[in-house]
Amino acid sequence: MLGALLAVGGSPWLVRTLRRRRRLGAVAAADRVEGAWEEFRDLVWDAGWEWPTGSVRESGRHLAERLPDGADAAIKELATWVERSRYADSLGTVPALTDQVTTVRDALARTRRSGRVPWREVLPRSIWKRFRWSRGA
Repeated sequence: MLGALLAVGGSPWLVRTLRRRRRLGAVAAADRVEGAWEEFRDLVWDAGWEWPTGSVRESGRHLAERLPDGADAAIKELATWVERSRYADSLGTVPALTDQVTTVRDALARTRRSGRVPWREVLPRSIWKRFRWSRGA
């Protein structure tokens, strides 16, 4: 019984963890870039923030202004790679981008509004947003 409760209660965390690994472990450069941006978006959502409207650059700039120092460079680099992957003829050599995502995650955890809240780790908002959006919310 306890095992079943733990399995059900931990499954959103597990889904989120597996999604993160898939995104950041993508082999194709364009998939890795988009995966890092999707992970960034989900981190913002999981922290209790809303994703800003606008282009990649505008969204990145808006969020960089709200996060502690150090995250702005990581966000700008992520945004630049996303723009290149979407609009450039060639990407060239793309870094793993895990360091940039980790920097953003740590910056979000340091903000007063989001902090490290245990239930946000176990029941991340990003798991449910697609369901909510698909229902017309």
